Amino acid sequence: MSWWMDKRELKPPLYNNSQTDSADGNMSTSILTFVPTRLDNDRTLTCKAANHLVPHGIEEASIKLNVFYIPILHLTLGSNLNPEDIEEGDDVYFECKVNANPWAYKVLWKHNGQVIQQNQKGGVIMSNSDLALQQITKNQAGNYTCVASNVEGDGDSNTVELKVMYKPICRPGQKRTYGVARHEDAKVLCEVEAYPSPDSFKWSFNNSAETIDVPQTRYHSGQHRSSSTLTYTPVTELDYGTVMCWANNLAGRQVEPCVFLITAAGKPDPPYNCTILNQTTESLEVECAPGFDGGQPQYFLLEVYDEQTDILQANVSATFPLFTISGLESGKILKMIVYAANAKGRSEAVLLEGFTLKMAEKQTVLSLGTRDQIEIAPILGILVGIVTVLLLVTVVILGAIKIRTSQRDGSRVLRPGFLPVKEKVTLPLRSESEDLFEKDDKNPDVVPANKG
Repeated sequence: MSWWMDKRELKPPLYNNSQTDSADGNMSTSILTFVPTRLDNDRTLTCKAANHLVPHGIEEASIKLNVFYIPILHLTLGSNLNPEDIEEGDDVYFECKVNANPWAYKVLWKHNGQVIQQNQKGGVIMSNSDLALQQITKNQAGNYTCVASNVEGDGDSNTVELKVMYKPICRPGQKRTYGVARHEDAKVLCEVEAYPSPDSFKWSFNNSAETIDVPQTRYHSGQHRSSSTLTYTPVTELDYGTVMCWANNLAGRQVEPCVFLITAAGKPDPPYNCTILNQTTESLEVECAPGFDGGQPQYFLLEVYDEQTDILQANVSATFPLFTISGLESGKILKMIVYAANAKGRSEAVLLEGFTLKMAEKQTVLSLGTRDQIEIAPILGILVGIVTVLLLVTVVILGAIKIRTSQRDGSRVLRPGFLPVKEKVTLPLRSESEDLFEKDDKNPDVVPANKG
């Protein structure tokens, strides 16, 4: 017995098969063991049995293999596109060839690892095997892949890099103002973004009177050709104004120039919007917004004085106006002076007043603890007040009741007519009764019997 894949016999050692015969010799069984691959899909596997002792003694049985495997993908740029000559505004498309069993039920497209969403109005059109990008921009340059999914898993394609040529543009975040004195050199740096890199630069100067092209001897390109540095030296007032920079590459000349202002160098403007933050018993913070730097690199200084003694407590500097001052004494009123400085001098001073917390204030803050405790404190105060008022009202009422009771008892003792008979009998003949009447002289409710 033998095994065949299409017309090729499967032999050891790549393929293992074992054969057993029945006891009577009338039946033979062969078992083939192998691991199919995606290349075996749709192939015909045949088992053949031959008995040379019998005329035409060959029998065979065949099955067609159905091998499941994850998608295999191959991504290419459109066949009629030159990958080295794609510019902004061109239309581009990709082809994703998918080989999968069972067939892929989903195909995704990715740009720099992010899934692309279909947007026909925005010129992004997708299908299971194609991606079209209409009127592309430089932001659509990058790496593209396609991903297909079936019941066996997800398959990723190879990566295709899309290069988009575009004209130079100004790099954002550049220094745009240069302050320089007469007969001093200003190094004006012009940086651009472009693909491919610029092959040349052009500079011009403009003031209120004229526009002049700057000779090429006054500027040079950077190491990576994406920048140019102009050495500019003003001599008269008319030499102050704006200088403009253009770059050129294979895609064309820069449309909007990079514009730089050349001004007479001066002192910086003072910081503004200064705020005191995070005051403790021994430290505080001061934060300001920086003003105009006067055309020169600037830095910031803070001086801290004791308000009462005018003794300097701290002196700090920073490249940004955010200061942290520590090591101060508690409970001090402080005078703080903030100013900016550059090579031309100092700005006007900004005066602030602050203080450090007293130790008792700190303890109060610490004893309050969390925000919940701070919120509960007023409620406890109100409850204590209510209880105190209720106690006072209760005491007043009890006192009034006691006084009225005492008055009633006293009137019974002082009035003879109200005394019990036994008490009248036992009274002495003299004078406790007389004494009582004498005392009752002061009581308007009692009329003496023997006064005339």
